[in-house]
Amino acid sequence: MNQTSSDYELLRHEGGVFRLENYALVEFDGTEWREWLQGQITNDVRELAENRPISFCLCKPTGQILATGDLHLVDGKGWMIVPAPCVPAILQRVEQMVILEDCTARVLDEPLFHVLLGGKGLPAKRTLWPGHDVVGPCQGRTMSLEVLELASLEASLPLWGLDIDESNFPAEMGPKFEQMVMSYTKGCYTGQEVNHRIHSRGHTNKTWAVYQSLEEMAKGSDLVDTDGNKIGTATRSALHPQAGWLVGAFAKNGTTPALDRFKP
Repeated sequence: MNQTSSDYELLRHEGGVFRLENYALVEFDGTEWREWLQGQITNDVRELAENRPISFCLCKPTGQILATGDLHLVDGKGWMIVPAPCVPAILQRVEQMVILEDCTARVLDEPLFHVLLGGKGLPAKRTLWPGHDVVGPCQGRTMSLEVLELASLEASLPLWGLDIDESNFPAEMGPKFEQMVMSYTKGCYTGQEVNHRIHSRGHTNKTWAVYQSLEEMAKGSDLVDTDGNKIGTATRSALHPQAGWLVGAFAKNGTTPALDRFKP
């Protein structure tokens, strides 16, 4: 058992703390920030409440994902916790699309942590277990990001920069992700027309999922069907203590991968 697997076993039984080194906090303020965001992100801002965050994507006009994250309501303001590489796209959208609305956005220079099995903070779904994102200093046993990445694969939750990039549509990232981030009844937002057309059609050309493998598969490795034909591409893999290698990969819809789907 490697170090990541042994740390995962400790996490599963006792919990732990992860420093979200590659995440950032963007604060939205003003009297109309909620209304403005309603026309920009994929989920319904009307569902946002204290201790009831929404997950979302910010999309291109052509429907592909520019950013993904969680939106929290804190003291009347909107707190977005997003992968740090997504911040420029968010701020650029604000600069370009806020015209007359009373809406501002700024990056808060605060450390971010994710705490599992204990503690208080902003509810966040990053693994199979209940967790909270904490803004500011945080106490507890600090685990490596490799453990969090393993736990996210176990939960079939794709990560920005590893599984998701600006070429992907929300519906390509699997039904669990799509259910978390999408509202198909909220009305118009940037990219809505394309994404609703995909939803109405019923499927994408490919879908991301997690599979079990007897060996490690590096990013870019071929996913094959039972006849050995390439049908997709791996995005990452991690060794799980009980299930062996977990592999995140895109597969062409309508094909049968040689690997079994992982079922936690």
